[in-house]
Amino acid sequence: MPSSKGYGGRIVERVLADEFGGSASIDYVPQGVVFTLDAPSKGLGVEPTEWSAP
Repeated sequence: MPSSKGYGGRIVERVLADEFGGSASIDYVPQGVVFTLDAPSKGLGVEPTEWSAP
């Protein structure tokens, strides 16, 4: 288990929280890694950042 959160983990939490309009957390427990995303379900079928080739 890491003793502190690294840069990558903080970026994942922040980007996903912002993308889904909620909160995200990564926790390291003896059994492994727990990722939690708490976000409204409204709009989950819509991809606001959809990418298309030029």
